[in-house]
Amino acid sequence: MLGLIQPSSMSVNQSSIVASQPCAVFNGVNQLQNRTQWSPWHNNEQEIDFGKIGSGEGASYSWSSPGEKKNSIRYTQVEENVRIEAEYLFEKYGLATEKWLFEKTVDGTKVSWTFEMQLGNNPFKRLQGVMLKAPIQGSLNQGLENLNAFCQSPQTLPCE
Repeated sequence: MLGLIQPSSMSVNQSSIVASQPCAVFNGVNQLQNRTQWSPWHNNEQEIDFGKIGSGEGASYSWSSPGEKKNSIRYTQVEENVRIEAEYLFEKYGLATEKWLFEKTVDGTKVSWTFEMQLGNNPFKRLQGVMLKAPIQGSLNQGLENLNAFCQSPQTLPCE
């Protein structure tokens, strides 16, 4: 019964200032191979299969770990140095979307990362959404910290 009164969607947002130019931060997210270096959702046990497009609209990859089903991400809308929107397909949880916004500030780049999931009318999925919200919030926060470190590392190419 408790699941019936829970929201039919989940939205988590985290923002942070990354001490780098917007183009460097944008490239850190837009280039999918970079993403595997800072994302809190990746580990060395995962098998990653990159799509034919490595960045920009249509870029994609899938991943799986031992004992885990295959998951994927695809960039659906990209506006250079401004925003990225993506779709996830989690075989265990279904579809989710994310949005990135990049805004130049005095201290670097304000990055906003939003993760959303439609939970539908299934009471069990609605309860899962409530239980997943706090861990996802923590993951977004960790990911932004990792992205900040990545963007300041020597492996990050300067903007043109």
